[in-house]
Amino acid sequence: MADVPLTSIEICAGAGGQALGLEQAGFRHAALVEIDPHACASLRVNRPYWNTLEESVTDWNATAFRGRIDLFAGTLLSFVEEVSILQRRPAKTGRVVYVSGYR
Repeated sequence: MADVPLTSIEICAGAGGQALGLEQAGFRHAALVEIDPHACASLRVNRPYWNTLEESVTDWNATAFRGRIDLFAGTLLSFVEEVSILQRRPAKTGRVVYVSGYR
């Protein structure tokens, strides 16, 4: 029996560093979701066979992939960086500002 590759979806894929590692580990990407058009362009040039979706994770619907994915991955680094910056610069009220959504 042939080995069936594991499948993954990655959100906030950026330029594809984590996706590349997953590919090298044997995963087949069902989708990479990224909002940045420059990152998506880079992904499409370097890995044209990846299913790169240029949209916000808050608008994207994963229902079509239900039951077909082994790994749901993502690094919300941009979100974490934004929150970290806001926490270091409290609002004029002196209270820490928390971000409730991403883009």
